[in-house]
Amino acid sequence: MENSTSQSNSVLLVKDKALNRSVWWKIYFWVITFLSVNSLLGLYLVNGFGITEMISSILYVPAAVGFFGYVYSKKILNNKFWLYFLVIYFIWDIAYYFLNEVHLCMCMSRDEYLISYVKNWVFSIPEYFGLFLYSRSSYPLWNKELKSLQNTTKHLQPDPLYDSSDEKEYKKILKKVGAAFLIIGLLAIVETIYSITNNKLNYSFNLSIISIIAGILLLRCGIRTARLITWFAASIISGLIGMVSILLLIQPIRLTITQVKLNPTGALVNILITVIVFAFLYWVYRELTKKSVIVAQKNAGLQPFIPIVAFALGGIITIVHGLLLYLMLYGEVSQLAKAKAREVYGSGYEYHINQASKSGQNVSRNIVAYNDSEIISLIVRCTLDQQTNDFSRCSLRSH
Repeated sequence: MENSTSQSNSVLLVKDKALNRSVWWKIYFWVITFLSVNSLLGLYLVNGFGITEMISSILYVPAAVGFFGYVYSKKILNNKFWLYFLVIYFIWDIAYYFLNEVHLCMCMSRDEYLISYVKNWVFSIPEYFGLFLYSRSSYPLWNKELKSLQNTTKHLQPDPLYDSSDEKEYKKILKKVGAAFLIIGLLAIVETIYSITNNKLNYSFNLSIISIIAGILLLRCGIRTARLITWFAASIISGLIGMVSILLLIQPIRLTITQVKLNPTGALVNILITVIVFAFLYWVYRELTKKSVIVAQKNAGLQPFIPIVAFALGGIITIVHGLLLYLMLYGEVSQLAKAKAREVYGSGYEYHINQASKSGQNVSRNIVAYNDSEIISLIVRCTLDQQTNDFSRCSLRSH
C-alpha cells in the first residue's frame, strides 16, 4: 500500500511539474493578449475592419482561449480540436501578411517592414509553441487518471498558508498596494469620461481596467498577482528609463531648449508626471519585494524572483522599440515630409518629426519646425501611388 501511494505521489509530482507554468509564461500571456487586443482595436478605429481583419479577430479568440488553457493548465475542449485549430491559425497568420502587405507597410520602408515582420513572428513563437504542446495527445492535462490521482493525494499536499507575523505583514502590504492601484484605475476612468464628453482622444481606458483588476486581486491578497505585478514594475522601470533616454537622444537639444523657454509650465508638468510615474512604480517594486512578501511566495511554491531578468526584459523591449522609432522617424517617407516642409517654410527653421500615423492610402508625419524663438506644428500627408508603390504626392498644413 505504501509503495502504491509513493508511486502515485511520484507520478503526481512529475505531472504537476509538467503542468506548472512559470511566471514568465503568465507575463507573456497577458502582454501578448494586451498587444493583440490593442492592435485589433487600432485597425478597427483607424481604418475599419476588412474581411482579413475580421477573420483574424475571429481566429484570435480561440487562440487566446487555448493559450490561456496551456499557461494556466486548464482543460478546455480536447487536444484534437486544438491540433486542427493550430494548423488553421498558423497558415492564416502566414497568409495574412501576404494578403495585406501593401496595407501593413504603407507607412514603413521595406527595411522597416521587414524588421517589424520578423519582430512580430519572433515574439509570437512562444504562443505557437504553447498551443502545439497543448494540442499533443501526450500532454499530461489530457490524462484521465490525473484528476483522480490528484484527489487521492490531495490530503498529502502541504498547506501553502502559514501562521506567523510575516503572513499579516505581507497581506497588509498587498492590500496597501492594491488600494493604490484601485485609486489609479478609478481616476483613469474619470479622465476617460471627461475626455469623451469633451471630444478628446484618450488612451486611459486600458490603464483603468488593468489597474482596477490588479487592485482587486491584490486586495484579495493574491500572492501570484503580486509576483506578476513585481515583474511588470521592474520591466517598466527599466523601460521608462530607456525610453526617456532614447527620446532625449532622438529629439534635438535645441528644440528641447526652445520648448522649455516658450512653455516652462508645460515642461515642468511633463517632468513631474514622469517623476511621479517612476516613483510610484519604484514604490510598488520595493513594497512587493519586501521579505514578508518573498517568504509568502516561497511558501506558496513560487520560483525565486530574479530582478535582473525583469529589468533586462524592459531594456530589450526598449531597444527594439527605439530601433523601430528611429527607422520610422528618419526613413524615406520622413525625409520626403521634411523636404516638403522645408520647401514651404524655408531654411529659417530646423525640422523634427515627432509622430507618424497612417489612414487608408495616406501616411502622415507630424513635423515640428523650430528656431530659437518659435515653434510651428505641421502635418505632412503623403498618398500612396498604387502603380509605383511610393509616396510621391505630399501635402502640408499647419496643425
